[in-house]
Amino acid sequence: MKNKYRKRCFTCKKLKFLIFYKKNHRKYQLASDKGTMVECRLCECKRLIRQNGEILKFNFITNKYDNVNLKVNLFNIIKTYFI
Repeated sequence: MKNKYRKRCFTCKKLKFLIFYKKNHRKYQLASDKGTMVECRLCECKRLIRQNGEILKFNFITNKYDNVNLKVNLFNIIKTYFI
């Protein structure tokens, strides 16, 4: 039985509800991604801490990825992944 409200995280391999994922605004998406990112918000936060605040963000104006360096603190984590 397929569940249309759940998805498996690519990193932690756990089945979670779609609310645990950020929306994906890219043009090309797989149908299995269900309009969300492939990694859950918690795994994205762990990766931000592990990479010392260095992340890639997609710039829709230039259609390229930009390197962004964030200071790793609670405010930036909440602002980036939970709002």
